[in-house]
This record gives sequence, structure tokens and C-alpha cells, in this order.
Amino acid sequence: MCRFAGKKAKLERQRAFIVRDQIEDAICSVEDFQAPFAAVAGDVFVGLGELVAHEVLRDRGDLYFFDALGDVAAEQHSGTVFVFLSHQWLGHFAPDPQGIHYRAMVRAVTSTAERASVPLNRLRVWVDFASVPQANSTQQKVAIGSLPSFSSCVDYLDRVPPRRPSCLPTT
Repeated sequence: MCRFAGKKAKLERQRAFIVRDQIEDAICSVEDFQAPFAAVAGDVFVGLGELVAHEVLRDRGDLYFFDALGDVAAEQHSGTVFVFLSHQWLGHFAPDPQGIHYRAMVRAVTSTAERASVPLNRLRVWVDFASVPQANSTQQKVAIGSLPSFSSCVDYLDRVPPRRPSCLPTT
């Protein structure tokens, strides 16, 4: 009986360590990006006329890429304002066939610039169709897996001074 109780206690301790490691891994996965955070300048976004796919904006050089939370923090602390927009597709083959979401997003972006007293070119807009790869399903899944980090970083950066997450290696 004592041997059984000892084995049980040992297994419970091992399980506690495993659970602790899983929790730490989960926290780290939200504290930083698994995919680059891609955003478009506010003035470029407003001038698009419609929602444009990630690959088109990437190939035109219209996307800013941030590899880590610290990169976004540095940009924000230099006076850049980040806007995070998400939308539901309204068509089967196009995200916004009549431009309903795009027009609402433009109003939100221009309103944000006015309230923050910054020019549109100092805004960085994250929007699903433009910021998440559309052509490569593997890259898309990784970017979608980073959505909690992406969406929380804008609010997080507004509330908390930048810090290096403890789970990341120092350079």
C-alpha cells in the first residue's frame, strides 16, 4: 500500500510539472507572435477603395511587418497608432463584395486618426483580409493562430509599458 501511495504521489508531482510547463507555453504563445504582424498604413488603407488581399499588398510593398511584440511597442512609442479590425465575409468568393465593411472601416480609421490627433500615415491598420495570408493555407493557419496575440497587443500596448516577455530569449 505504501509503495502504491509513493508511486501515486510521484506521478502527481510529474503531472503538476507537465501542467505548469503547458501553462507557461500557452502564456508565451500569447505574449508574442507566431507569425509576423502585418499592417497597412492608414492613408494607404483609406485610398484602396476596397479590401485588398494580403498578397497584393505585400507584393506592392504596402505592408509593414512586425516580428515581435517589442517591434510593435517601439513603433507605438514613436507615435504610431495601431488599429485592429476584423470582419465577417459577406460573399462566397469575396470578403466584401459591395464594400459595406470597407466603408465602415474607413470611417473607423479616419475617426481614430482624428481622436488620436495623428495623420493617417501614422496609423497602422491590421485587417484580416489584408493582414492574414490568403493564398498559402499553412501561413494562414499560423497567422490565425496568432490572432489572440495580434488583437491583444494593441490594447495591451495602450495600457502597459513595453517589456520583454520572460519566455523569450534575450539578445
